Formats: sequence, structure tokens, C-alpha cells
Amino acid sequence: MTANHPAVYRPGMRGSSRAVRAYGTAARTECPAGPSRVEADSSSQALLFVAGAVIAIATLVVYAPVWHHDFIALDDDVYVTDNRHVQAGLNADGIVWAFTTAHSSFWQPLTWLSHMTDCQLFGMNAGAHHLTNVALHIANVLLLLGALHGLTGTIWRSTLAAAVFALHPLHVESVAWVAERKDVLSTTAAFAALWAYSAYVKRPGRIRLAWPMLAFAVGLLAKPMIVTLPAVLLLLDWWPLDRLRTATPVALVAEKLPFFVLALGVSILTVVVAARTGAVVSLAHLSIGMRVQSALTARRSNVVVESIWEYGHGLFSDSSLEPAQIRGALQELLQVLSQQTGADRLRVQEVRQRLLNDIRGLTQ
Repeated sequence: MTANHPAVYRPGMRGSSRAVRAYGTAARTECPAGPSRVEADSSSQALLFVAGAVIAIATLVVYAPVWHHDFIALDDDVYVTDNRHVQAGLNADGIVWAFTTAHSSFWQPLTWLSHMTDCQLFGMNAGAHHLTNVALHIANVLLLLGALHGLTGTIWRSTLAAAVFALHPLHVESVAWVAERKDVLSTTAAFAALWAYSAYVKRPGRIRLAWPMLAFAVGLLAKPMIVTLPAVLLLLDWWPLDRLRTATPVALVAEKLPFFVLALGVSILTVVVAARTGAVVSLAHLSIGMRVQSALTARRSNVVVESIWEYGHGLFSDSSLEPAQIRGALQELLQVLSQQTGADRLRVQEVRQRLLNDIRGLTQ
């Protein structure tokens, strides 16, 4: 093997040990890339570009109607319409607030800065805020396509997966809801990290590993949802990258330690912020038994089937519930709230009063 032609395992190779050994043998005698190899690479890149353009256009056509949508009363008020910090746009005070606030029970400074940027550029034009989500979703689709191609070496299978991600109805909530900016924004960083990681695997190096780590850190600033990314990278090492043939499990885990440190830090911060803002309830107020009972009596649905064929749903789509069932659920929630004490007592009293009014309305 020469220094000019290292035997690097390429994603997408069918993974018998014989194939890997054959690839290593070929690498030792491989000649410099000739015109045919360059033409093949150019053809693949062209196909990938065309596939990405088609999916991007299709996604834009599907989501174009959101330009005519307004803000809604569910969480859009928290993030934009009733948030004076966000509506003030980008300024020094707003940036400090974004990095120090626990508003909405999350630490998500990049999400706040994104909403501030929209207000700075578009004011309270709801359609423009929606189109920012659409633009981020299209970027996510293209990043996913690139990441899958980099990880597997396939074009059409990567294109199919990206197309499903782009147009699946389960993503409508995240794309067509301004308050879900944190979802599409964190996904942008996560997919960028995957693509950068695929490049690192092909040509390992500290600088190349820093890029997926940086993307991961940026994503955590948008939403802590992506804390599982280090585990995803380990799964990718197993398949399709097949790195266990050239590295030990301990070495692969050690390689991901900086990712796990970032994930652990943000996870702890998220729990602390949620606890301080009342977003989580202690076991003293909501026992394990009550939690299990709530899980067993929650809305039953076939998640697997709905992930394949989602239809007839909205924000509050379970029209099969009778008023008596809703009233019973509200009364159970009221019972839980009646046990709350502490600094949030006044807010709890306000929620209890609203629930009582709802129950009376269902009784009439």
C-alpha cells in the first residue's frame, strides 16, 4: 500500500470480508484516477443535483400555500405574537435575553434568534415566517440527500428516502407551524452533522471531526431534541459504514466522547430549566402509578400504521371522544393540579379556573 493510494473503505460497498479484502488489494495496485473515473463521478454528481432539484421543487409546491396562513393561538403567541423580545428584532438586549431566558421551558437561544431575525426582516407578516420554515425544511431535505449519499454511496435509494422525508404528512406540523421553528432548525444542524461525519469517515482527521461536532453544538442551541445524535453516529459506524472492521468499539465510542459530553450538558440544562419553570412534575405530586395509569388510558393509536398513512388529523383531531370522556380527563387533570404548591401556585390557580370553566361548558 502506498501513501498516495490508502485503502479506505467506501460507504455503499457490499460488506462481506472478502469484498473488503479485495478492495484493499485493489487499492495497493490502483492507478491514478483516469478520465472514466472522473466522468463517472461527474455523472453521479449531476444525477444527485437533478434529484435534489426535483425534490426541492416538489416540496416547495406542496408547502407553498402556507404563504397565506396566519399565526395561530397555540404557541405562536409564546414565540412571536405576544413576545415583545422577539418582536423587537435583533438587538443587544434581545440577544442577551435569548441566551439567558427559560421562556417556554426550553433553553433554545438559536430558535429565539431565528424568530427575532424574521421579525427584523418581515415584521409580523405571518406568511413570511411560515416560508422561513419551508426554506429550512427544503434545506433539510437536501442535507439529508447529501448525507445519505455520503454514507451509503447510493443515489436512487438516497433520493427515495429524502423524498419520503420531504413530503410525508407527519412533517406538516413542524413545517406549517411557526412555533415549530425549533424543530426544523435543529434538524438542519443535525443533518449537516451527518453529512460532515460522512466526509470525516472517508478522510479521518481532527479538523474534519470538528465540523460535525460544531454542527451538533449549533443544533443543540436550537432544540435539545438532537441529543441522541452521538448514538446515531455509533449506529452508522455499525451500518452502513461498517467501521467495526477497522476499529474497535472502544475506539469508536472514544471518538464520540466530545459529542456525548455536549449531549449530557444540554440534557442536564434542559431538565433544570424545565423543573424551574414547572414543565415537569416531581414524583411527590405525580406518582409512578398515576403516570402509568395516564399512559394506559391515553389515546390509543397504531403509531406504525399512522407513520405510513397519516390522514384526517389536526391539532385536536380525535373527534371520537365524547364530552363525558373529555370532562373526565379534565377532572383528573384538575385533581393533579390541586396538589401543586410552591412559587407557581398563582399560575396553577389560573389554570384550575380555566379547567373548571371548560368542565362547566361540557356539562351544559
